[in-house]
Amino acid sequence: MPIFIVDYSSPNVIVRSWRPGIRVTKDMVIHVALSRKKLPPKTSRHILRGISVPRIDMPLCYLI
Repeated sequence: MPIFIVDYSSPNVIVRSWRPGIRVTKDMVIHVALSRKKLPPKTSRHILRGISVPRIDMPLCYLI
């Protein structure tokens, strides 16, 4: 599976919610991940401000 590593503590990594009325923070995302739980679908939205994400060409069959 292709990955892209960023410094999650960077102010250029922004976390918001896709869902109205729900506030999501980086600390919340980290806490849920470390507890091996999951947030409901479409809860967190990650914005990478000023960070260039490299293009990764990978056939879909490799990801299944």
